[in-house]
Amino acid sequence: MKTSIQWAARFCLAIVIIVLFVGGSQPYAGSLFTPPWDKVVHIIFYGGMLVLAKLAYPHTPLWKLAVGVLIIGALDEVHQMFVPGRRPGWEDFGADIIGITLAMAVIKWVCCLKQSTAHT
Repeated sequence: MKTSIQWAARFCLAIVIIVLFVGGSQPYAGSLFTPPWDKVVHIIFYGGMLVLAKLAYPHTPLWKLAVGVLIIGALDEVHQMFVPGRRPGWEDFGADIIGITLAMAVIKWVCCLKQSTAHT
């Protein structure tokens, strides 16, 4: 049975992905954040996407969710090749990887805390 948190997280995840590709199709989207803040946005965005994915699909292994979010990041970079005024970048993809990695660490830490407090 799905909880209301899972449904809310799935809805938010869908909105985030739609905004990423629809909003990212706008020529001005590449200039919304100036360096180095654009990389910070990538880290937060993709890390947040992984957190939403874990809330939405709590029984799916974290590594599978991380690969899924990473694929979305790669597709976003490929998508930018076809949008006038946008350009893909390895630096952006690297920032996505950093965000995903940090989110994985936080999720594992929170899960460990949750498990240790359940046993005490």
